[in-house]
Amino acid sequence: MAQIKVILQDATLVIQSQVFCGTFTNTDENRKALFVFLRRLSCPETGKPLFTHQQLADAVGKQDRRDSENFVRAFRKRGGDFWQY
Repeated sequence: MAQIKVILQDATLVIQSQVFCGTFTNTDENRKALFVFLRRLSCPETGKPLFTHQQLADAVGKQDRRDSENFVRAFRKRGGDFWQY
């Protein structure tokens, strides 16, 4: 599994991993979309997700991995389309 770190700086989320980083405005909508996007990233050799639901929950200070699972489930129910989500 890859490692991920989320840093809250003022109103900005800073996402850091071994191979990428990015900054986003810290809103509920952005956090939900990032949960889904990061969970959908996968290893090209195995096809397995790079991050577990628990890693993502821990990274943003959520107590329960089910938050991440629920965001991904809601995304799928909307046809896997970020604009609909």
